[in-house]
Amino acid sequence: MFKNILIPVDGSKYSALALELTMKLAKQLTIQKIVVLNVVNISQLQSYSGKLGGVYYQLKENLSGQAEELLNEIKVKFETNNVPVETKLILGDPPYDIVREASEEQSDLIIMGSRGSGGIESLMLGSVSHYVSKHAKCSVMIVRN
Repeated sequence: MFKNILIPVDGSKYSALALELTMKLAKQLTIQKIVVLNVVNISQLQSYSGKLGGVYYQLKENLSGQAEELLNEIKVKFETNNVPVETKLILGDPPYDIVREASEEQSDLIIMGSRGSGGIESLMLGSVSHYVSKHAKCSVMIVRN
C-alpha cells in the first residue's frame, strides 16, 4: 500500500497531528521509509538580501537553527518509538519544494496538516496544503484538527 511517506512539518499544531497519525500508521503498516521535511521559507526574505545584507543572513541562520531543533526533536520521538525516520531541511519555498521533494523521494503518500504556522487561520485549506494536494503526483492526506 504506502511504503514511502513524506511529512512536511512547520512546528504548528496541525503538523504535530500529522506526525501523530504517521506514528500510528507506521506501527500498523509495513512502511519502508518516512521522511520528515521542513522547508524554511526564504522566498520572501530574498528580496531583502541586498538591502539588509547581514540582517538577511542572520535571520536565515536563525530560522534554519529553529528548523534543525524541530527536526531533531521529531527524530528522537520517532526513534524512541522504534520508528525509523529520516529528516531533511531545505531552504526554499514550501509548496513547490514539498512537491519536488515528494517526487525525488518517490513518496507514495504525503501526510500534512491542513494549516501551517503562517498566516491567519481560516475555514479553508491552507495555501501550502492546497497547492500540494493539487500538484503532488502521489496521494496526499490532509490532517485536520
